[in-house]
Amino acid sequence: MDRIRHADKLRVQTSSSRAVVCAAGLLAIALSACYTATPVAATPTAETLRGVEQLRITYNDGRRRDVWHPVMHGDTAMVALADNFGRPSTPSVHILLKDVRTIERVQYHAGRSVVYAVALTAGAIATFGLLLLLTGRFPVD
Repeated sequence: MDRIRHADKLRVQTSSSRAVVCAAGLLAIALSACYTATPVAATPTAETLRGVEQLRITYNDGRRRDVWHPVMHGDTAMVALADNFGRPSTPSVHILLKDVRTIERVQYHAGRSVVYAVALTAGAIATFGLLLLLTGRFPVD
């Protein structure tokens, strides 16, 4: 009888640790997805791009591209990094403003991330508790 209870405890501990790992993975995915894009001025200048870390460029033909650390190059072009690694080997992108339909600033949205994380965690806890209750392993006296 003691062996059976011990085996049930081990099974519950293993499934709870799996649930924690799954919840942590979903939380990481959720936090990385909580970005928001806001439009930049129709004709960007060095002033409007100062301090901007990431831009989402939509070209006239509908293609989209994310670029990092943009810098205006005269009045008709922009130079930015093609990815966020920032190594000396990171390729830069030369973007002609006449080929661009919209420019959006991409920023991390902390409020949305917190709400999403709390809702995701509550949902994971409720699902795990319901699973324990339905399998008869929930410690109810």
